[in-house]
Amino acid sequence: MDQNIYLSHPLNAKTPAYKGGEGLIVKREKSIACGDTCNQLHVSMSNHLGTHVDAPSHFVDQGKTLTDYEAKDWVFSHPFLVHCDIEPGGSITPEFLKNHIHPDKNVDLLLLKTGMENHRDTPIYWQSSPIIHASIVAMLNEYFPNLKAIGLDVISVTSLLDRDQGRQIHQALLGQGIRIFEDVALHHIQTPLKEVIALPLMLESADGAPVTMIGTV
Repeated sequence: MDQNIYLSHPLNAKTPAYKGGEGLIVKREKSIACGDTCNQLHVSMSNHLGTHVDAPSHFVDQGKTLTDYEAKDWVFSHPFLVHCDIEPGGSITPEFLKNHIHPDKNVDLLLLKTGMENHRDTPIYWQSSPIIHASIVAMLNEYFPNLKAIGLDVISVTSLLDRDQGRQIHQALLGQGIRIFEDVALHHIQTPLKEVIALPLMLESADGAPVTMIGTV
């Protein structure tokens, strides 16, 4: 029997931010316990905090924004989950990926489970995320001609250990319209996924936003 599971982390005060920056700020505006008629929160955060999507306009001037997509574009019918454990600060290169992936013309979402999620509660997660080389994009085009997005269990495809390479991989992927899902929750998945729905907070003309991702196993 099919089962639906979350692939996104709940947002809370402990959600790690890129470069160790400001995270989620939540203020209680109303409280029934304090005599108000309802409970209400005020939330302040970056649009690239937690499990989120980078739209092309994040690194491409005049690139697509969130609201340029149709609803169906957030449904992925042929996801491919790849188990590719890597040490903090390691490099994801074409040579590395060749040991873990195989060509499939139907794949529309590639999910890389690197194991970095095991460090999510420590500074290692944002200080030493893997260096993802832009040279993998040519390989992804060859292996997955229908690829629409890529997702990873890392805080960003830009590692602080090589920000220039990070800029290049962002530009290479987003320049081809391949969206990027970062800080994805993959640790609990062992079996293949049949479908993934990734719904972003629909901020008008935004370059990215938190997403609620649900997978079917």
